[in-house]
Order: sequence, then structure tokens, then C-alpha cells
Amino acid sequence: MAITNLHKAKHLNKNPVSVEELRIGMIVDFPSGMGGSFTCRLESLDEDTAVFKSTMKDWPATFICKLNEPDLTPDEFKRLEQALIDCGNLEGTPEQRNLMIRAGELGYFEVRSTTQIYWTQKGLDAVKAIKEGEAA
Repeated sequence: MAITNLHKAKHLNKNPVSVEELRIGMIVDFPSGMGGSFTCRLESLDEDTAVFKSTMKDWPATFICKLNEPDLTPDEFKRLEQALIDCGNLEGTPEQRNLMIRAGELGYFEVRSTTQIYWTQKGLDAVKAIKEGEAA
């Protein structure tokens, strides 16, 4: 199983947050998407979901991390390569955009805007492993 959005959370010292560290009340930063970050508190936690809420009253935000999500399949990774090209040219289908959003939530893509989409190192490593597996 995979985890969504936790790869975006950072401790205040900028170190990544792991599932094992999750505790109600912990404070972390999430990127705002506008160049800054939201300082958030972990408000609820169970075996499937962690919910972080912004501590800044003038900038309310909620970040949900799903802790038991299905990972992408090798076929979905293959479709992502074409989706990246099509969506970067503003020609992507709704299915392609949804797949890219899901890949972003899982940490394989970074989606900054409709045309600012790129592979993360985790995504590149996964694609490489799939291609090497096919060649073997």
C-alpha cells in the first residue's frame, strides 16, 4: 500500500516526516503552492488517514494523508509518460489529469500548475525499475 501527501510534510527543521513519527498535535509545514508554506497541526489520526490543519487563522487549509492507498500499477506508470506530454501541451484528457493528480499525491510527480508538471526522483526511480523489469 502507498501513502498520499505525506511526502510534502516537513518538520520545522525541514526534515521529512515519516508515518512512524505521526502523533496528534505535532506541528509540520506543508507547501502552500504559492511559494511559502502552511504550518499545520496533526488534528486526527487513525490507521487509514492523517488530517493536518493550518495553525494560521487567516489562512485556513487542510491536508489529508491517506495511509493505505493502492499504489500505481506498471500500466499506469506507462500511461503517465504520455499524460505528462499531453497535459504539458494543454491537450490532456480528464482521465490523464486525474492520473497525474493521483501520481502527485503519491509523490511520483510534482504538480505546480496545469503546465508545470514533472517527475520526482521517486517517480523516475519507479519508472526505471519497471523498465529494467521488462528488459529482464
